[in-house]
Amino acid sequence: MSDGERKSVELIAARACGDPHGTKRSQDRLLHFLGQSPWSDQVGVSLSVASRTEHVPIDFALYLPKTWLDSPLRRREARIPSETTLKTKPELALDTVTVRALDDKLSSGIVLADAAYGTSVEFRNGFVAYGLDYAVGINGTSKVWTLDARGRRSADSVSAADLGVRLGRKAFRHVTWRDGTRGANVLEVLLPPGRRGSR
Repeated sequence: MSDGERKSVELIAARACGDPHGTKRSQDRLLHFLGQSPWSDQVGVSLSVASRTEHVPIDFALYLPKTWLDSPLRRREARIPSETTLKTKPELALDTVTVRALDDKLSSGIVLADAAYGTSVEFRNGFVAYGLDYAVGINGTSKVWTLDARGRRSADSVSAADLGVRLGRKAFRHVTWRDGTRGANVLEVLLPPGRRGSR
């Protein structure tokens, strides 16, 4: 939420310190806090809406591991409601879209997610159940099924990596989806059958 695109310790210390000669000391304190302090990491799942030029975070769900939920002391100190139960990160992400965003009448577009979520069958099936279009990352080991000309699924699954090798390079196109701090972020996108062979 702070200013500055990059959130490295060095840049945070430089912005927070104000004194160029004291930046190193601030950096050392931050590194000690991150590396040596006895604090537990908390992971969150966020939902953003995006246009061609902007993106805005609109929702956030805190992931609570089983060790937190099974500890009465942690529940009491963190004021975790008694009705809060264990949910995986894909389950939390699906809730932010299907329960909260759709209930708030947010206009739906294409849901995008990385492979940490896209490899979950339940996550993808949730969008299908709600009639939402999605594009998600998957791992090479993820199982997929091919379709015939009538849209019927093949009997046997194949790994995404094996299917990619079988289809060959001409079935894919490089798509640059964002210019990041380390250069362009590029995806390999599978082209529809009628458009394969042209790069």
